[in-house]
Amino acid sequence: MLPVKQDNQLTHYQSLLDELWKKPWVVYCEPPLGNARQIVKYLGLYTHRVAISNHRIENIDGSGVSFFYKDYKDNSKKKLTKLSGVEFLRRFCLHILPYRFVKIRYYGLLSSKQKDVLKPLQPKKPETKAGENTQQRIVRLTGFNRFECPFCIAGVMHTVELLPRIRSPDNVLYNKPVRLAI
Repeated sequence: MLPVKQDNQLTHYQSLLDELWKKPWVVYCEPPLGNARQIVKYLGLYTHRVAISNHRIENIDGSGVSFFYKDYKDNSKKKLTKLSGVEFLRRFCLHILPYRFVKIRYYGLLSSKQKDVLKPLQPKKPETKAGENTQQRIVRLTGFNRFECPFCIAGVMHTVELLPRIRSPDNVLYNKPVRLAI
């Protein structure tokens, strides 16, 4: 860029500016994708989400990463594809935002500027009794004890097996946790 404003240098560049203003500039802009609703829907896919969620990843092994994607050219069908680990990471890194850029979290009434306005409107948190743990609070509020046996009502249920989290692929970082009651 030319530092035109510094030290009153406008006179040095005036002839160049005059030549540029004489030239008939034509800027080509593509027509919009559709109406405002379609544009907001399109941008919404990218402003509030991560690059790829865990439930789309089917398998990770030494040969690469298999994941599902939506093929918009083929009637939005879900298809499985496999990329090498390096290519998958390259594409994933394209979604990392530059320094000081942030994803849009809240805007309008939910923006951080409106916290003082919204605070009086938020419902009050229920008061908890001192020394009350989570299980006691659930029983007090709902009247349901999840550890009580539903058949005999006197016995206590024990954890037999914990299911893995559904959002993480089961073959990546951990084995299935199993707890047995004795």
